[in-house]
Amino acid sequence: PVAVLANLIPLVSGATATKRGGSVDEGSQLSSASAVASRNAGDLRKGRQYSVKTFLSLVALSVLAGSACREKPVDIGAVLTARTVGLEHLQRGRLADAEREFRQMIALAPRDPQGYANLGLTYLRAGRYDDAEAGLQRARQLDAASPEIALILARLYSLTGRDDEARRVLVPIEPNARVLYALAELERTRNDSAYAARLRAVLEKSPANLAVRLKLAGALLRLGQADSALAALEDVRRVPPEPPREALPHLNAAIQALRSGNMAEARAA
Repeated sequence: PVAVLANLIPLVSGATATKRGGSVDEGSQLSSASAVASRNAGDLRKGRQYSVKTFLSLVALSVLAGSACREKPVDIGAVLTARTVGLEHLQRGRLADAEREFRQMIALAPRDPQGYANLGLTYLRAGRYDDAEAGLQRARQLDAASPEIALILARLYSLTGRDDEARRVLVPIEPNARVLYALAELERTRNDSAYAARLRAVLEKSPANLAVRLKLAGALLRLGQADSALAALEDVRRVPPEPPREALPHLNAAIQALRSGNMAEARAA
């Protein structure tokens, strides 16, 4: 979970993730999509992998394009190419190249929120917080329900010392595990009771998340709730997946310390 917030995964597709596009001439939609699908098939034969969401984004682009057919037509294939190339640059840390591709994506499809969101994420990673906020705010105007856009914007607010604004962005969003975890992390240094409650909500959505269970046990230990902390640690040992082998001695030591009433030793383990 920490990695999710520290290194937000670029938006690759989805209606509330990256499923927006621009406009396209209705008569050219099928031929454009067919041409792009053909090129993608060739890329796959060469070993390049695309997610199912990326292909589904073609459909979303066409749907949005149909609603704006009187505007300037959009080359869906060019939008998808700019997005794919930009994400590859972003994942490899080539921020200037990623910025160029996402600017191209915005020029091609100015109604697509994901162009602005990915550009904002690029600026965020570059430490250009004012530029990042402008792009992310525009993305949010275009898709206020997107969890991915809200998470990136909340991360920006958190990094710039605006936790209350981060909460306001996240609270209205559908509470999936990532959103709930982000809300929990905003409580981590402020209130262990609220933090523990948020972590429990994350586990309801993602019961196999060992890292969250350990964070919950740590919060309960800080609250002095030894029995609850012991139950959380026993769940780590009981609920699949099994913890890494090298972690098991520490887990067993923590459980034994709690059974013996030694809270300090349990915290250390």
